[in-house]
Amino acid sequence: MKQKFLVFGSLLLAGSVLAGCQSNADTNRGGGSNLGGFGNAGTNGLGNGGNGGFSAGGTSGGVSGSGGPAADGGTVAAGRATSGTTALPCNVNTILKTSCQSCHGATPLSGVPMSLISWEDTQKPAVSNPAITVHDMVKMRIHDTVKPMPMTGMLPADSLATLDAWLDGGAIAGTDPSCVPMSNPYAGTKPADTENCYEVHAHAKSVAKDTTPLMVSGEHYAAFYFDAPWPDGAQGVYFETLPGMHPELIHHWLIYSEENSNNPDGTVDYPASGSHPSSPTLVAGWAPGADNNSIPNDVGVQLSGTNHKMSMEVHFFNRTTDTLPVDMGVKICTVEKHLRPNTATMSWLGTELGINIPPMAQDSTATGTCTPQFSGDIHVIRTWPHMHLLGRHMESTILRANGTREPVSPAGGWPFDFNSEVSWKTEYVLHAGDRVETVCHYTNTTNNSVGVGFENRYEMCFDFTLAYPAKALVNKNFLGGSTSLTNSSTACLN
Repeated sequence: MKQKFLVFGSLLLAGSVLAGCQSNADTNRGGGSNLGGFGNAGTNGLGNGGNGGFSAGGTSGGVSGSGGPAADGGTVAAGRATSGTTALPCNVNTILKTSCQSCHGATPLSGVPMSLISWEDTQKPAVSNPAITVHDMVKMRIHDTVKPMPMTGMLPADSLATLDAWLDGGAIAGTDPSCVPMSNPYAGTKPADTENCYEVHAHAKSVAKDTTPLMVSGEHYAAFYFDAPWPDGAQGVYFETLPGMHPELIHHWLIYSEENSNNPDGTVDYPASGSHPSSPTLVAGWAPGADNNSIPNDVGVQLSGTNHKMSMEVHFFNRTTDTLPVDMGVKICTVEKHLRPNTATMSWLGTELGINIPPMAQDSTATGTCTPQFSGDIHVIRTWPHMHLLGRHMESTILRANGTREPVSPAGGWPFDFNSEVSWKTEYVLHAGDRVETVCHYTNTTNNSVGVGFENRYEMCFDFTLAYPAKALVNKNFLGGSTSLTNSSTACLN
């Protein structure tokens, strides 16, 4: 089965993208306006923002609009794809596959500066500093305690020792031709109890089973509606990104169960608004750096509702001036007869209110508290912070019913980069009366205040949290209604 997805909402972002795994590319800042349309495109980056328009971008930053967040300035080149066929040493290749190639793949993702697939890739001049080689840069970044590679944190000591030995020895080529790059660096290992797998793909025409590539220019959201092919009650146990053509354009994807939608199978909405009027349930998501394959063996994810309607929403970011074809997709693997004992859903924690970041603020915060109404224990499995360009880190704390506070995030919070939205294994149990506090931290280097909004010129404070029982981590009284401003059926916001 190949279905295609819709595009939601037009987003246009100027600037130097730091990557799915953070590049060293320099970024300049430009001013812009808080409301209104986007400016006209210029030769380098975005054009000048008009009255109420977006900010200007150029090789030296940007020209101010009339009050709003700045965009990153500068000409943005596509990441350097792999061009070699020589194998790396097997022990080195194993570490890069596990820790690096999901971002630094054959075609780098989301602004990642270069591939780390072949031996030749490591010998080229570094993109951010051509005076040194890529392997010299690798040596620096794996020991950088402030901005480490990978972004999830320092490598284990044995992996560091292996890479150091290879790098200090001249970063020589491998001699075993069997140590070849992964055909899909985003792939994991399907669970042993998997019964069926299905694929959903991006496409251009609102026709069931259409395979026409979607042509993407600039930055946009897309959504694709499809009829669920699995039976009632099926659980998702594995979600795999299928890169397809131009995977470097994928910023993130989300899968929803559309319980209240009547969109025909294959419907495409491009571009779309970014809102979800049908009150869908968030099922799964992925961005460069995230990991949605770490689902415990006793947990399955709730998939479609009784109407069997689903959607896939994708954020595309085309950094070139060309219109490029995409046919990326998601492989969804299920159990259908032998179900797992626990069924989970993904909830929205954080806040949609109180985000007002002053000009030049170095550590502005927004706080939200999830107060679930479920009377039993809620088991949290994984957390995935989401902010926009000004987001820097997120803190999460359990507020126990007895008045004690239990930090969930590490000291200093989970680090956040808009272009490397890492998910974190976060296992804890909430009891009746417990709440979860989420604090988002922002740095604003512009002269404009920034508020909440769907587009990247505004900010968000969401902590996508996978937990079971299904739909237990929900606050149905948010703003007196059954859904939040996001119109999600699994919101637990303040």
